[in-house]
Amino acid sequence: VINMNLYVNPTGEILIPSVGKVYVNNITLNKSIKAIENKCFEKYPNVNVHISLNKIRQFKIQIKGIYDIINYVDASPILRVSDIIEPIINDYNLKNQKIELDSSFFKNENMKLISKRNIKVLRNDDSIHVDILAFNRFGDHSKNPNLMQGDIIELKFEKNFISIYGGINLPGKYEIVENQNLLEIINIAGGFTKNADFNHVEINRYVNEEETINFLLNNHEIKDFIIEDSDIINIRHIKDYKRQDFITIDGEVRFPGTYIIKHNKTTVKEILEKAGGLTKKA
Repeated sequence: VINMNLYVNPTGEILIPSVGKVYVNNITLNKSIKAIENKCFEKYPNVNVHISLNKIRQFKIQIKGIYDIINYVDASPILRVSDIIEPIINDYNLKNQKIELDSSFFKNENMKLISKRNIKVLRNDDSIHVDILAFNRFGDHSKNPNLMQGDIIELKFEKNFISIYGGINLPGKYEIVENQNLLEIINIAGGFTKNADFNHVEINRYVNEEETINFLLNNHEIKDFIIEDSDIINIRHIKDYKRQDFITIDGEVRFPGTYIIKHNKTTVKEILEKAGGLTKKA
């Protein structure tokens, strides 16, 4: 039995004594193990090869775009962008939302916060858009890729927002990304409530500093509607959605209690009949 500790060099190669080199840069762990096994079998066809990972390779990732945060952080191929960036953003935003004054804190609305939705990973000659909020909501790994050696992460301050209200599960103010459609932001905001009239979605949009225009969309149109900065979205509620009315009757009836009625339809006679009619003392 021969035990060996093998290492990946900076160029992505593993040197196996008496066997040769295996190139494993930019391939998965499973494929790397398979490549090592195949290389060993080329030299020694009848051997048994067992491979385990002892230590994850670490490297430095550069962060740029915000002048007063850490510039380089430790990373590894098993980490995603959010694993190293989200704690940094949360710490920075918390400090800039609160200012210490007489041992108490207050929120400073004018402080700029770092965006979690408009992050770029610069990789070789490519630019990858990272959206941590979308990843957290939907688990879309394409919005939060694994890190690679040589990556540069570019951060920006929050810039463009919309407000969404009405028949939505998580109403409020949301940062938006470029070319985002209305359906995407509705899903980001938790989707429609049960009593939402999704065929009556109203958007109020500024055309200049004072004037606005309105759009009224149905459920089939929201996917193709691109939202813009400062849009105000309101989703109408369905009136009397699954409304249930009750009345409580007491006194000289056989079965006093609470009964279901139909608004403006149920009569007193019908209620008395439901309650078993009047007693002899009535």
